[in-house]
Amino acid sequence: MTDAIAVTGLTVRLDGVDVLEAIDLAVPSGEFLGLVGPNGGGKSVLIKTLLGLIPARSGRIQLLGGPPQRTRHRAGYVPQYAAFRRDFPISVREVVLTGRLGRTSSRLRYTRADHAVVQRCLADTEIEGLARRPLGALSGGELQRVLIARALACEPEIIFLDEPTANVDPRVERDLFQLLRDLNRRMTVVVVSHDLAFVTDYAQRVACLNRRLACHSTVPLSGDQLAELYGHPVRAIDHHSHA
Repeated sequence: MTDAIAVTGLTVRLDGVDVLEAIDLAVPSGEFLGLVGPNGGGKSVLIKTLLGLIPARSGRIQLLGGPPQRTRHRAGYVPQYAAFRRDFPISVREVVLTGRLGRTSSRLRYTRADHAVVQRCLADTEIEGLARRPLGALSGGELQRVLIARALACEPEIIFLDEPTANVDPRVERDLFQLLRDLNRRMTVVVVSHDLAFVTDYAQRVACLNRRLACHSTVPLSGDQLAELYGHPVRAIDHHSHA
């Protein structure tokens, strides 16, 4: 089976600085990979480079068996920050429909097939009851589900999520990670997170990135490994003890 992601010798330079160095990464199709590391360690840059949104200085990238520029339409992406105003007058269904742009067979209007896909995505993310609600009326957890549904609307084979649980409480975070586990039954999942406790509970493997990359199984990382990754002592918090 072809790897969903195959990267060798990847280096990325931004503003004269190498923000990623000599990255090698292979992600088998169907894996749930957690990507962790300190702020400024290059996690978002790596995701955008894998999608062909940032050029590599050197190295080779294969996304779903081909160059990202040719295959990224088969990938879903939930960015770290939503690039729209929360008070924009648009409904949940209309936001999810925009995920069909570039996939719909009509340039002038959405088709019946597009609406059927959107309805399925609303159901998959359990937000069918929010379809008519304006975007500005959503909670943080509801908005994240809308953005995931929008990414699913392109019917991806792999989905990238850049800190999808930032600024939500632990209960919502657990629900979102459970949703990602469910999605992983039919697609490859790559999720960026600062929460090691949740990542190691749900991911099959953890990629630790601080300019350079090291992959680990989801056995608990030692204090020395965490300190080396983050550059200072790190204290892990067990969410389950507070459930």
